[in-house]
Amino acid sequence: TAAFACLSWALVEMPIRRRSILSSDKRFIASVATVGLALAAMGLLFWVADGLPNRFSPAIQDAIEVDYGFHSDAERCLTLSPSQLANGDWCKYGSDEPLAQRVVVWGDSHALALLPAFESLANDNDVALYFATTSSCRPLIGLRHVGQRKEHRDRCQTFNSAVLSGIARIDPAIVIVSSFWTYPSMRFSAEEENGVSADDAFANGLRQMLGRPEIAGRDVCLVLDVPRFDYSIPRAFGRAIILETTMESLSMDRTVAEMQSEPAETVFEQFAATGEIRLVDPKESLCSETECRAVSPAGRPLYRDDNHLSVYGASFVQPSLEGCFRFTSPPPFSPTIETISQ
Repeated sequence: TAAFACLSWALVEMPIRRRSILSSDKRFIASVATVGLALAAMGLLFWVADGLPNRFSPAIQDAIEVDYGFHSDAERCLTLSPSQLANGDWCKYGSDEPLAQRVVVWGDSHALALLPAFESLANDNDVALYFATTSSCRPLIGLRHVGQRKEHRDRCQTFNSAVLSGIARIDPAIVIVSSFWTYPSMRFSAEEENGVSADDAFANGLRQMLGRPEIAGRDVCLVLDVPRFDYSIPRAFGRAIILETTMESLSMDRTVAEMQSEPAETVFEQFAATGEIRLVDPKESLCSETECRAVSPAGRPLYRDDNHLSVYGASFVQPSLEGCFRFTSPPPFSPTIETISQ
């Protein structure tokens, strides 16, 4: 770097200052424009080529390959109109049998990240799974984050209202709610407007959701947060492979993960203790007694960024989500040929 700096000073900067090269303003401006366009073209090339991943060996590419997208139906599920949601025209998976038990999933991008696991569980349990999601909207009623723009608040309110109408039409036995509960924080407008604490405001939003007639009488299963890291896991994983360093740094102390989710989980546990909701925790699959992993024992990243699970990560935590598919009521009676003849 020092050598190039000296050469640049001697062969470019000083000759230009002395007007021994690019002596006229027109030549100078034309040269600057040409170099600028060349740099812009190079930057565009790198962007279109996704950073030229072929510069790494095939072994490294295979190791750091992560499905950065969500589910294959992500775009369709994220763009359902309010009228489609209200009419129960949601993304649907699992059983097509008319008398199959019905389960709905209501949430944000974290619910979408878990969709591969939900779909697999729906197939395993022979249930009909209906899915509705939108980005950055908690499935709670009467809450808005401090500083939230009006258009965002209105979008979330419209989405949640349409989802509730859709739930009434679909008539599921179980409602699964999944969100990034503590992001970006636990500060809500109700805290300032009504003089209540953030915990009380959050609890009130959950209480209002559970009290809605569209929800009353149904089992509500709530999915807790996954640990969030301060860096992109796939990038850190790739650097560790390239630099041949240990993977031990790609984990988090479990106490840190629990501190992240404590504000919301304290509230949820109060509702679970009274039987109003049941809880499932992906951390049961991601964490040991002492730490939470970001890379599986098989050496594959479990996250697609710093807080969303990858498609592989969703499959990895699937056993922790099975509790949402326990039915407290018997399935609908389906007459067989034998019972009809009797």
